[in-house]
Amino acid sequence: MRLAVYAAALTFAFVAQTTSFHFTRGAVPWPDLALILLVFGGLRLGKMGGVKLGLVTGLAEDMLSYGVLGANTFSKSLIGFGVGKLRDDLVSDSITSRALFTAVATAVDTMAYAKLSQVFTGHAAFPSIVATVVSCAAVNALFALPVMGAMEWAEEKAVSFGDTGPTGRYGSTPSLD
Repeated sequence: MRLAVYAAALTFAFVAQTTSFHFTRGAVPWPDLALILLVFGGLRLGKMGGVKLGLVTGLAEDMLSYGVLGANTFSKSLIGFGVGKLRDDLVSDSITSRALFTAVATAVDTMAYAKLSQVFTGHAAFPSIVATVVSCAAVNALFALPVMGAMEWAEEKAVSFGDTGPTGRYGSTPSLD
Protein backbone atom coordinates (compact mmCIF):
# COMPACT_ATOMS: atom_id res chain seq x y z
CA MET A 1 0.00 0.00 0.00
CA ARG A 2 2.95 2.31 0.69
CA LEU A 3 4.02 1.98 -2.95
CA ALA A 4 0.61 3.17 -4.11
CA VAL A 5 0.82 6.21 -1.81
CA TYR A 6 4.25 7.19 -3.17
CA ALA A 7 3.19 6.57 -6.78
CA ALA A 8 0.08 8.72 -6.39
CA ALA A 9 2.03 11.48 -4.63
CA LEU A 10 4.76 11.52 -7.30
CA THR A 11 2.17 11.58 -10.06
CA PHE A 12 0.45 14.55 -8.43
CA ALA A 13 3.83 16.26 -7.93
CA PHE A 14 4.81 15.85 -11.57
CA VAL A 15 1.43 17.08 -12.80
CA ALA A 16 1.66 20.13 -10.54
CA GLN A 17 5.25 20.86 -11.55
CA THR A 18 4.70 20.50 -15.26
CA THR A 19 1.35 22.28 -15.56
CA SER A 20 -0.09 24.44 -12.81
CA PHE A 21 3.11 26.07 -11.54
CA HIS A 22 3.93 27.29 -15.04
CA PHE A 23 0.73 29.31 -15.24
CA THR A 24 1.70 31.52 -12.30
CA ARG A 25 3.17 34.89 -13.15
CA GLY A 26 6.44 36.34 -11.93
CA ALA A 27 9.96 35.16 -11.38
CA VAL A 28 9.17 33.36 -8.15
CA PRO A 29 10.83 29.94 -7.80
CA TRP A 30 8.40 27.03 -7.79
CA PRO A 31 8.65 24.31 -5.18
CA ASP A 32 10.16 21.04 -6.33
CA LEU A 33 7.52 18.71 -4.93
CA ALA A 34 9.23 15.61 -6.30
CA LEU A 35 12.41 16.52 -4.44
CA ILE A 36 10.46 17.10 -1.22
CA LEU A 37 8.81 13.68 -1.60
CA LEU A 38 12.22 12.17 -2.27
CA VAL A 39 13.62 13.62 0.96
CA PHE A 40 10.58 12.30 2.82
CA GLY A 41 11.04 8.87 1.22
CA GLY A 42 14.74 8.83 2.08
CA LEU A 43 13.92 9.64 5.69
CA ARG A 44 11.25 6.93 5.80
CA LEU A 45 12.79 4.18 3.68
CA GLY A 46 16.51 4.40 4.43
CA LYS A 47 19.39 4.40 1.98
CA MET A 48 18.28 1.57 -0.31
CA GLY A 49 14.68 2.74 -0.45
CA GLY A 50 15.91 6.30 -0.94
CA VAL A 51 18.15 5.42 -3.86
CA LYS A 52 15.37 3.39 -5.51
CA LEU A 53 12.87 6.20 -5.06
CA GLY A 54 15.49 8.69 -6.30
CA LEU A 55 16.16 6.60 -9.39
CA VAL A 56 12.47 6.39 -10.27
CA THR A 57 11.87 10.06 -9.50
CA GLY A 58 14.89 11.25 -11.47
CA LEU A 59 14.16 9.02 -14.44
CA ALA A 60 10.56 10.21 -14.59
CA GLU A 61 11.69 13.82 -14.32
CA ASP A 62 14.25 13.27 -17.09
CA MET A 63 11.57 11.83 -19.35
CA LEU A 64 9.24 14.78 -18.68
CA SER A 65 11.86 17.50 -19.09
CA TYR A 66 13.76 18.74 -22.09
CA GLY A 67 17.14 19.05 -20.33
CA VAL A 68 20.16 16.78 -20.28
CA LEU A 69 19.06 13.15 -20.11
CA GLY A 70 20.38 11.50 -16.96
CA ALA A 71 21.16 14.65 -14.98
CA ASN A 72 18.02 14.41 -12.85
CA THR A 73 18.43 10.66 -12.46
CA PHE A 74 21.95 11.09 -11.14
CA SER A 75 21.18 13.96 -8.78
CA LYS A 76 17.96 12.46 -7.41
CA SER A 77 19.59 9.05 -6.84
CA LEU A 78 22.46 10.74 -5.04
CA ILE A 79 20.05 12.69 -2.84
CA GLY A 80 17.90 9.65 -2.05
CA PHE A 81 20.93 7.65 -1.03
CA GLY A 82 22.47 10.50 0.96
CA VAL A 83 19.32 11.32 2.94
CA GLY A 84 18.66 7.63 3.59
CA LYS A 85 22.25 7.01 4.68
CA LEU A 86 22.20 9.97 7.06
CA ARG A 87 18.89 8.80 8.45
CA ASP A 88 20.25 5.28 8.99
CA ASP A 89 23.44 6.46 10.69
CA LEU A 90 22.97 9.82 12.34
CA VAL A 91 19.72 11.67 12.40
CA SER A 92 16.32 11.29 13.96
CA ASP A 93 13.29 12.39 11.99
CA SER A 94 12.25 15.81 13.31
CA ILE A 95 10.74 18.96 11.86
CA THR A 96 14.10 20.73 11.93
CA SER A 97 15.90 17.89 10.19
CA ARG A 98 13.21 17.71 7.51
CA ALA A 99 13.54 21.39 6.64
CA LEU A 100 17.34 21.25 6.80
CA PHE A 101 17.57 18.12 4.66
CA THR A 102 15.19 19.63 2.12
CA ALA A 103 17.25 22.83 1.88
CA VAL A 104 20.54 20.93 1.56
CA ALA A 105 19.03 18.45 -0.92
CA THR A 106 17.77 21.36 -3.02
CA ALA A 107 21.25 22.90 -3.07
CA VAL A 108 22.88 19.58 -4.04
CA ASP A 109 20.24 18.87 -6.69
CA THR A 110 20.47 22.33 -8.24
CA MET A 111 24.27 22.38 -8.29
CA ALA A 112 24.57 18.81 -9.64
CA TYR A 113 22.04 19.52 -12.38
CA ALA A 114 23.72 22.81 -13.28
CA LYS A 115 27.18 21.25 -13.43
CA LEU A 116 26.06 18.24 -15.49
CA SER A 117 24.11 20.49 -17.84
CA GLN A 118 27.14 22.73 -18.27
CA VAL A 119 29.40 19.76 -18.99
CA PHE A 120 27.09 18.23 -21.57
CA THR A 121 25.70 21.34 -23.26
CA GLY A 122 28.58 23.76 -22.91
CA HIS A 123 26.64 26.63 -21.37
CA ALA A 124 25.45 27.50 -17.87
CA ALA A 125 22.01 26.28 -16.87
CA PHE A 126 21.35 29.20 -14.53
CA PRO A 127 22.61 32.78 -14.80
CA SER A 128 23.37 33.06 -11.08
CA ILE A 129 23.74 29.72 -9.34
CA VAL A 130 23.97 31.19 -5.81
CA ALA A 131 20.75 33.19 -6.12
CA THR A 132 19.00 30.18 -7.65
CA VAL A 133 20.17 27.81 -4.91
CA VAL A 134 19.23 30.14 -2.05
CA SER A 135 15.78 31.01 -3.38
CA CYS A 136 14.88 27.44 -4.34
CA ALA A 137 16.17 26.04 -1.03
CA ALA A 138 14.07 28.54 0.93
CA VAL A 139 10.90 27.79 -1.04
CA ASN A 140 11.38 24.02 -0.78
CA ALA A 141 12.12 24.19 2.96
CA LEU A 142 8.89 26.13 3.48
CA PHE A 143 6.85 23.70 1.40
CA ALA A 144 8.51 20.64 2.97
CA LEU A 145 6.65 20.73 6.25
CA PRO A 146 3.06 20.69 4.92
CA VAL A 147 3.91 18.27 2.10
CA MET A 148 5.63 15.83 4.46
CA GLY A 149 2.77 16.17 6.93
CA ALA A 150 0.31 15.28 4.18
CA MET A 151 2.45 12.27 3.24
CA GLU A 152 2.49 11.06 6.85
CA TRP A 153 -1.29 11.36 6.96
CA ALA A 154 -1.62 9.46 3.67
CA GLU A 155 0.67 6.69 4.89
CA GLU A 156 -1.31 6.34 8.13
CA LYS A 157 -4.58 6.15 6.18
CA ALA A 158 -3.11 3.56 3.81
CA VAL A 159 -1.90 1.42 6.70
CA SER A 160 -5.21 1.69 8.54
CA PHE A 161 -7.07 0.88 5.31
CA GLY A 162 -5.25 -2.46 5.09
CA ASP A 163 -5.73 -3.19 8.82
CA THR A 164 -8.32 -5.90 9.32
CA GLY A 165 -8.48 -5.83 13.09
CA PRO A 166 -8.11 -8.71 15.52
CA THR A 167 -10.81 -10.92 14.02
CA GLY A 168 -9.71 -11.11 10.40
CA ARG A 169 -11.38 -9.87 7.26
CA TYR A 170 -14.65 -11.75 7.40
CA GLY A 171 -15.10 -12.21 11.14
CA SER A 172 -13.06 -15.41 11.27
CA THR A 173 -9.93 -15.98 13.30
CA PRO A 174 -6.74 -14.38 11.95
CA SER A 175 -5.06 -17.77 11.48
CA LEU A 176 -7.60 -18.76 8.84
CA ASP A 177 -7.14 -15.61 6.72
